[in-house]
Amino acid sequence: MDKDFVVVANKYKFSDKNKEELYSYIKEIIESTIFLKMGEIIHHLESRKMHVLEVCCYSYLKSLKNKKCNRRSLAIGSLLHDFFFYDWQKKGDFNFEDTDIKKNKVLPNNHGFSHHKIAYGNAVKYFPHLMDEIVKDIILKHMWPLTVYTPKYRESWIVCSADKMCSIKDVKRNEIKKYLGLSRKK
Repeated sequence: MDKDFVVVANKYKFSDKNKEELYSYIKEIIESTIFLKMGEIIHHLESRKMHVLEVCCYSYLKSLKNKKCNRRSLAIGSLLHDFFFYDWQKKGDFNFEDTDIKKNKVLPNNHGFSHHKIAYGNAVKYFPHLMDEIVKDIILKHMWPLTVYTPKYRESWIVCSADKMCSIKDVKRNEIKKYLGLSRKK
């Protein structure tokens, strides 16, 4: 199992059974070379890989309370919801990676309104056989209400709220570290 996945799953106190089930859904993605690149990109002051793993594990944990949830689609969609490779936090123009689908021009002022389309394009490009309507809805609508269209499935709502909760936690945790003088040096 991926060591970062184990760290996050242990943080959420996953049982071995839950850890194995979730990992079986995301193994192909998490062990792919393209996904590993996300570990090199800063996102909400930590790596994008760690961010999506947090969202994935938190979403999965919440889905256990609802027997009707499609946990496979939820896991895949949550892991791929921010599947893009440019650094949106840089000032000025973005330098798109060759790996990114460029469906529309993303500018610093509208990243929040458009990165979901690039993430979905990349997900279809690299993992077309893992896409279904729920995964598509999760990726394209995780930024609601900025995306205008409301999530259609319970899995989409879970990931949408988990992403916001994890993002706030990431920023707050790093703000506290900064205040205490414990933040990473660049």
